Amino acid sequence: MNRIIKQKLNLKEVSSEDLNAALEKVGKDMVYNYFLFGNDVTYEIFLEDLKKRLNLTK
Repeated sequence: MNRIIKQKLNLKEVSSEDLNAALEKVGKDMVYNYFLFGNDVTYEIFLEDLKKRLNLTK
């Protein structure tokens, strides 16, 4: 996993299974947004979506 993602998110409480499922869903969302709708997805948007999927938002 990318060191930057680990620094940005507190993943100590997240299981590997939950992380893999969240990454798969976020990845699919990114592909749909880009290829179907022409929307660019920034790294910040990716991280926010990942936080939401992992219930890490405050």
